[in-house]
Amino acid sequence: QLKRIIREEYSRLKRRGLIKEMGGFSQEVDDYCEQIMEELAMGDEMSYEELAGALGAIMPGFDEAMLGSAIDQCIQRGMIEARTGRDGLGVFMISNQYRM
Repeated sequence: QLKRIIREEYSRLKRRGLIKEMGGFSQEVDDYCEQIMEELAMGDEMSYEELAGALGAIMPGFDEAMLGSAIDQCIQRGMIEARTGRDGLGVFMISNQYRM
């Protein structure tokens, strides 16, 4: 019962933003976010395939799963916006507040 209470309290604090997990790849996700922002700063918007191709060409050990995590983080942080493209995949652009 104590374990359940601890789990619930931990989840509640995490949802409120009072706990930030430092998982094994949080820095790597941040690196991907930085690269995503640099790529999107060069153009108006990019499809998922264009973004994966661009990052794959410049990032050693490119990981498409990590790209997905980074895209999710960038959207949650309000850095980028997404819409569905004609192919059913995402199309991404920098949020207005991050435009230069």
